[in-house]
Amino acid sequence: MLKSSIKVLALVTLCSFFSISSYTQNISGYVQNEDNAPVPFAQIYIQELGTGTVADVNGRYSFTFKKGGGEFTLTISNTGYETKQLKIIIEGDDVKKNFWLKFSVTDLDEIMVKASRRDSAYWIIEQVVANKKKYLKQVESFKSQVYVKATEVKKETEPVNT
Repeated sequence: MLKSSIKVLALVTLCSFFSISSYTQNISGYVQNEDNAPVPFAQIYIQELGTGTVADVNGRYSFTFKKGGGEFTLTISNTGYETKQLKIIIEGDDVKKNFWLKFSVTDLDEIMVKASRRDSAYWIIEQVVANKKKYLKQVESFKSQVYVKATEVKKETEPVNT
């Protein structure tokens, strides 16, 4: 009786595993640049599903979603690259799709950096310097009683004959 129950449980578990995997699809591949080098941490967004994923350090991405083919618009982007948008059709099987992003070059004529206020560290340093004599007098007149408990072990050694 116990052996047949275990067999039935194993069969149900195995069937549920296959039925779950038959309800999902996977889009995976690599994001590379024009030199076929990986584009790490590129963002892949699927507009129709309202979600996406991020490529790993090697440019590999993978996205699993509920089965249901159709046409999907993917947006692939990363800093320093032109954003790419394309449509893919998914019909039943998993899809392997690699993307190549072009470098995006932006030239700036000039950059101006302005401070809106003075760094507060300057005020602190000025106060320390201004009160230097006051603090030094406090240190000179400082007295304290200290109790230190210590033990010293002296090891006898034989004299060295030269």
